[in-house]
Amino acid sequence: VRDTTEQQKSRAERERLSEFVLLLFRLATRFINLPVQQMEGAIDAALRDVGSFVRADRAYLFAYDLQAQTASNTHEWCAPGVTAQKDQLQNIPVQQLPDWLDAHQEGQPINIPDVLALPPGDLRGFLEPQGILSLLTQPMMNGDTCLGFVGLDSVKTKSNFGDEELKLLELFAQMLVNMQLRAQVAAQVHGMTEQLEQKVEERTQQLNESVKLLQTVNRELESFTYSASHDLRTPLRGIEGFSAL
Repeated sequence: VRDTTEQQKSRAERERLSEFVLLLFRLATRFINLPVQQMEGAIDAALRDVGSFVRADRAYLFAYDLQAQTASNTHEWCAPGVTAQKDQLQNIPVQQLPDWLDAHQEGQPINIPDVLALPPGDLRGFLEPQGILSLLTQPMMNGDTCLGFVGLDSVKTKSNFGDEELKLLELFAQMLVNMQLRAQVAAQVHGMTEQLEQKVEERTQQLNESVKLLQTVNRELESFTYSASHDLRTPLRGIEGFSAL
């Protein structure tokens, strides 16, 4: 008799690690050199892959508006049978999430294994109506600035999100930050191109107007020259005749 429990566990861990590496490779290859126009669809597909891999019920992306002190759900994936919450989570005042923004601005994730164990208050009152039993969020940091966060929810059963899920969200969040920076640069380049095209169009219009004005002046000059030569012809003939005499 030989106990193979440890061997099976080790094999399962190796298989899980291989799936983890393949998922990261798939996410990285999806975002490398991705046209900005296809970014929205790629983010939705990546949330589906991440949420399915960790067996979450929701995977989502929030953006912070630090000036308005609000947060909005920009992308959301839901497992079959799970109610979407995106439409209800727009322009949420960060005051409804005590210490939430502060932790994210410090680059700290938020892991709540049991929402129902939270003390009564704003945070529980915000999460419980969404049916959330457990959640994990990871801030998206651009240097010292927090752009938003990516998160996972469990609504069917409680989940103990651990190091694997956290590491996955960390890498995924950095990919999303890079994509957003690319989109911002592309928008700036597009804006500068439009300004340049507008200036070229304005200068071209000014040049065309100058050409039209010059053509008008040339026609007037030609008309004046013709009139002057015609008016001078008769006296010149008289002078020529007297000179001959």
